[in-house]
Amino acid sequence: MENKAVKRTNGKFLAIFAALLIVFLLPFLSVTVIVFGLSPVYDDTFVGELGEKYERLNSVNGEKLVVIGGSSVAFGLESGALEREVDMPVVNFGLYANLGTKLMLDLSRSGIGEGDVIVVAPEMNEQTLSLYFNSETAMQALDGNFHMLKNVDSENYEALIGASWGFAADKLGYLLGGNVPENEGAYSKKWFNSYGDNIYDRPYNEMSTVTKNITLDFKYDDSDGIVSEYEEFIDYLNEYVEFCEEKGATVYFSFPPMNEAALTDRNTEESIYAFYENLASSLHCRIISNINDYIMDEGYFFDSEFHLNNAGVKIRTANLANDLKRELGI
Repeated sequence: MENKAVKRTNGKFLAIFAALLIVFLLPFLSVTVIVFGLSPVYDDTFVGELGEKYERLNSVNGEKLVVIGGSSVAFGLESGALEREVDMPVVNFGLYANLGTKLMLDLSRSGIGEGDVIVVAPEMNEQTLSLYFNSETAMQALDGNFHMLKNVDSENYEALIGASWGFAADKLGYLLGGNVPENEGAYSKKWFNSYGDNIYDRPYNEMSTVTKNITLDFKYDDSDGIVSEYEEFIDYLNEYVEFCEEKGATVYFSFPPMNEAALTDRNTEESIYAFYENLASSLHCRIISNINDYIMDEGYFFDSEFHLNNAGVKIRTANLANDLKRELGI
């Protein structure tokens, strides 16, 4: 009799445990199904272009030129013209500063091969010159292209898991509502060409006011015992340089286009030169560009201090082509 009672007690315990386990796991399973199993909704948004850029990066055979950065690269290159100048296929691997420079560096590792030339040209601000990672934006950019997860730094997985709950709720809301998020104007995905350039027609400067928010005062100093976010970024970039060199590729550093009107009054000829010298001494790759060539008149910009209009794109492309040809001996 006692054995039967014990068995009944054990059976009830196992049933309760199983029920609790199901209740506990069900939300996780539901989120997993929504995130990975249901149709993508962000694939046709501006950040959804990341999948196409990743595909081009990994599909170009042989030696190639890869330009990495944020939206100043997406809005700042005429890759076809650059390709003709350097006689090498070009991959525009810049999209959106909110994704973070680190994510673009990490994702690019999968497509780097022998003979490749990589130009890193992030925007000059605290966000892009750090290890900033926005998990919410990253989840949207990965939607429908979750195979890219294998190239995301594992240190960012926890943040992605945390963001998956809100992402799943938003995604399910769109699917149940029968609609998808859309971007308009220059930020519509349809304006990206096969290189990854944003080719939306931008004949004018549309900024009514310019915020003075660019200060070129970043400094690498490993003697003070304090590691800043900028210093963490430089160390990470140097590790990336070593990775690429082991693959037989070469990394160069260049600058984004910068609206001269957006430079703060703290920038002087001397301070800009000091920033340049400090950057050159801390990087493990060559800087191929004169920073002053990329500080451009406000008439060449479109809707931000880093986004060029049609005329500006031609000038920036020509500057980068000349920098590369000089460095590569073309």
